[in-house]
Amino acid sequence: MVRYKEFSLISPQTCYLDNVSTLKTTSIVSDNSVYDVVGATSKNNGNVGFCNQNDLLIDGNCICLIKTGEGSVGEAVYKFGKFIPSNNVAVIRSKYLNKNIGLYFVTAINKNADRYNYGYIRNEKRTLKEKIMLPVDSKGEPDYEFMHNYMLCIEQKKILEYLEYVDE
Repeated sequence: MVRYKEFSLISPQTCYLDNVSTLKTTSIVSDNSVYDVVGATSKNNGNVGFCNQNDLLIDGNCICLIKTGEGSVGEAVYKFGKFIPSNNVAVIRSKYLNKNIGLYFVTAINKNADRYNYGYIRNEKRTLKEKIMLPVDSKGEPDYEFMHNYMLCIEQKKILEYLEYVDE
């Protein structure tokens, strides 16, 4: 049986805020550019367009917390590859993060997204106080192995469903 415990989103056991430079305006974003720009939307995995300003390009394997914007404020997206963050997102990282754990975290974060709205945005002070429920191991620490395997199982199930569908 899996046990769960509440953890601070930002803590030595979970994640840290990455102080990255951000794109100040999305007015230079277009569809004719190269680099993925992540902004105030959870649709299209946070993509609001593309930009050629590669001096703001950062590594992926992180989670973008959407700070503002009607409809997506409070939500999060996992970014695997390089991208440019807009000033509407905060970037968090963890030494434990990989694709599967990142997707697990995003799901846990998004369960609490309804606390935010257009008038109550996510800022650093609120992010530092934010809590998420995570499975724990026998020592009461986040069970990263369980999170990884759980998401791997879901992915494999979806792949099998897809393969059955295309075989019909």
